[in-house]
Amino acid sequence: AVLENCDPQNTKALYRRAQAKMASFSANGLEDDRSSALDDLRQASTLAPQDRQIRNLLVQWRQEQQAQRKKEKAGYAGLFERGEVVRPDVESLSKPPVPTEPDPTKMD
Repeated sequence: AVLENCDPQNTKALYRRAQAKMASFSANGLEDDRSSALDDLRQASTLAPQDRQIRNLLVQWRQEQQAQRKKEKAGYAGLFERGEVVRPDVESLSKPPVPTEPDPTKMD
């Protein structure tokens, strides 16, 4: 709550807020936290381009982003090729229904 309204010129506050948002993303998976952390890191690196901690956290953010994309790509790989597994039997849909023989014991 304290870091929500930090000074946009304070690199330490931006760095700490980015750390908190990255931790929140790891725990909750909220993409808003991830993109907001990147915004804070970019702002901090603009204000202090020589700061090693900010650069290291930015590198960590990028590595985590690449790992997340790789994980998502693997999860969706073959999704459309596997569609036949859940699709109903195509042959049964194209055949007309088999007429049943009238029951001779029943009278209309």
